[in-house]
Amino acid sequence: LTSREDPFPSVVLEALALGVPVATFDWGGGYVELLNDKNLGFTIPYMDVEAAAQMIPAALGDPKTYDKKRVAHRQALIRERYQFPDYCADLLNYLNPERKRISVIVPNYNYGHYLEDRLESIFTQTYPLYEIIVLDDGSSDGSAEIATEVGERYKRILKVVSNEKNSGNVFRQWQRGLSMASGDYVWIAEADDLSRPDFIASLVARLASDPESTFAFSDSVAIDEKGLTMYEDYKGYYAAEGDDGLSRDGIFPASEFLRRFLAVRNLVLNVSSVLWDREHLMQVFESLGGDAFNFTCAGDWRVYVESCRLGGTVHYAAETLNLHRRHAKSVTHSLDKKKHFDEIAAVQEAALEDFPNDKALKESVARHQAEMKLHWGLKKEAPVVKKEKKKPAAKPQKAVAGKKRK
Repeated sequence: LTSREDPFPSVVLEALALGVPVATFDWGGGYVELLNDKNLGFTIPYMDVEAAAQMIPAALGDPKTYDKKRVAHRQALIRERYQFPDYCADLLNYLNPERKRISVIVPNYNYGHYLEDRLESIFTQTYPLYEIIVLDDGSSDGSAEIATEVGERYKRILKVVSNEKNSGNVFRQWQRGLSMASGDYVWIAEADDLSRPDFIASLVARLASDPESTFAFSDSVAIDEKGLTMYEDYKGYYAAEGDDGLSRDGIFPASEFLRRFLAVRNLVLNVSSVLWDREHLMQVFESLGGDAFNFTCAGDWRVYVESCRLGGTVHYAAETLNLHRRHAKSVTHSLDKKKHFDEIAAVQEAALEDFPNDKALKESVARHQAEMKLHWGLKKEAPVVKKEKKKPAAKPQKAVAGKKRK
């Protein structure tokens, strides 16, 4: 760089992004401080042309100049510290210091035919998104190519990461995406679901208002494989055990949420409806260790339970901001009933560890397990469990056909 003075030219960053070292006059601008790291290049005494004529050819002839490790080091510096989205996010934070960075993780396996609608519902969020990471788990339907093409067509930056083979466990994909994310909050937006445009804006406001918050979630509309409405909301299901706490907006201490809404049944029905504090979710996976991957279908429930066991508060929006796609042939339906039951029982057991002296809760769990065994044909007769009379459970809502989403 022969400039006598230039505050911070982009050509310096572009060179380093390609692994090319920089030679420049000392005192030329703010970028000179970068070259304190000698792996990035070197400085020449200010306006000393003769020194430049000697030093630059010498560097070009030195094999260390283009050493592979040094090239990789230069490129990594730009990736980690000088990406344009980071710059844009910083500018936004000057306008609003309270603005949060949102990382979106889209786990996908053979959902290519849903990807455009899903990504469009992410692109149209009213709250600015920091990064979108699409994780394709060895799909055979060209999902990775579809995601890339959609991103280009909508002029949006996507990071598409593909596995050559299916990992066999979606919760490993969650953790992988989490390790790649760098936002304040994380949204695991499953590839077949949809969302309202104000989904993120609504949940961010809840999380940001409370320093103790760990995750926030909303109610959902249930849609079928064609996008037709099956249930307008899940409030009837939420209240089936007689607790109407999720019929309205709420803020719950984690321990209370665990006891009321997770110990017996999992009432966070769809991870796409959840916005997480990223650091907290990382702590959850660290706390679970390998246990997070011992589940085929109840792993999400186990994550919610562990989240609540770590403390904090849970926020809930009663508005249906999420659209949860229900499939006739899902992992839950195809799983062996005995294995499915064992997974549920294992999660319930983990939840009960926080309430060792709560006899009523233990009875509720035992009663629910007995009903499951009877319903699934795992036991001929349900054991007799004494219980107090309560209001009859809410009847399942009838499916309501709605307009097909484009």
